[in-house]
Amino acid sequence: MKKAERARTVDPLVKVRRWLPFDETRHPVDPEIASLVSALNATGWIVTVGSCSGLHEDAPNRGVGYVHVGVRASDVLRFASLLNRLQLAEGESAAWVLNCSLVFEESIVCSCDPVEFPDVVFFSVLMALAGQSEAEGTRQLESMAVLIAELG
Repeated sequence: MKKAERARTVDPLVKVRRWLPFDETRHPVDPEIASLVSALNATGWIVTVGSCSGLHEDAPNRGVGYVHVGVRASDVLRFASLLNRLQLAEGESAAWVLNCSLVFEESIVCSCDPVEFPDVVFFSVLMALAGQSEAEGTRQLESMAVLIAELG
């Protein structure tokens, strides 16, 4: 196999994992969101590149957490479906309102460089605590992680 052919067959997330190491290897992940970050990374088709639970004393925006992710372009619909299932899982008692945005600027390091990361789409998923307690928010982050592991 020629080098150009090998380059086309390599998973595009491999370079993201090398360039932007998993969230948990760069700095400590907030304990409240650690299982969610691990579950996302364990899918093999999502890479987290940043996160915050929004539930700790020095959170920049208390009650609003986020996960920044890279997803293969071919898995964008799969990602949208996963977010939909996560939002609907808790029904009327959902602690979190999820708001997903496509990232065009470098708010995620190098994310807007299609030459550097071809076939990878970066998203920011904001999670706003919706009238529930922080304890309930933490519990539902754990249940989201379990659901991601099941759906993976």
